[in-house]
Amino acid sequence: MARGLNRPCRYGEYEATRRTAALCLLFLTWTLIIACSPQAATRPSSSETTSTASLQEAADEAIQAARLGLRNGIVDYTLTARLAETLGKTGDRDRLHQIFKELLATDSSSTVYLDYAIGLSLAGEEAEAENAFRQAARSDSNGEATAQYGEWLLDRNRDEDALKVLPEETPIYYISFLRGVVLERLGRATDAQEEYTRFREYSRTFPAPARFRIAGSTAQSGILFEQKP
Repeated sequence: MARGLNRPCRYGEYEATRRTAALCLLFLTWTLIIACSPQAATRPSSSETTSTASLQEAADEAIQAARLGLRNGIVDYTLTARLAETLGKTGDRDRLHQIFKELLATDSSSTVYLDYAIGLSLAGEEAEAENAFRQAARSDSNGEATAQYGEWLLDRNRDEDALKVLPEETPIYYISFLRGVVLERLGRATDAQEEYTRFREYSRTFPAPARFRIAGSTAQSGILFEQKP
């Protein structure tokens, strides 16, 4: 998504830079696929160096595209996600803070705060990541930020905190599932079963993440999970 497209701007230059950033990330993905192939295991590889360099290049291009957009009032959510991934994975905290400070000055939406939180978490800044998750959840209109904040807490075994974050009354089936995981971990299997019931049918279309499967759980029976964690 992009904002402010009705304003006169150098949109052609912005789009060209944005496409270059996308191509850099595509090249990085292809590099990683090749590096992980069976043939790669039999020969010397500099994949780690290449991957870091490619991430940095993708980050450079994404920053350039994001700033071109900002000059014209545009905040592109595809780019905010890309910035979170590339700057977070490379641990480039200074540039991560700076570019998101600029982005949030124009667009302080839940989406931008959520991407900032993800980038901070990838960079190992747990306390600041949680602050950004909280900001994202406060203005969450579709449940995405709330669900991702809940996942983040569950991944850190902060079950009581996750229960406070995930609302009991929600039209979003996946949030009900996450509440079920929390409740089952806390030994409240009957309450968990009730939450899982809301999600069970939905899981046939959108399977739950495998990392939230509880070994030996009878309450989770009938819920489909992803094959990969």
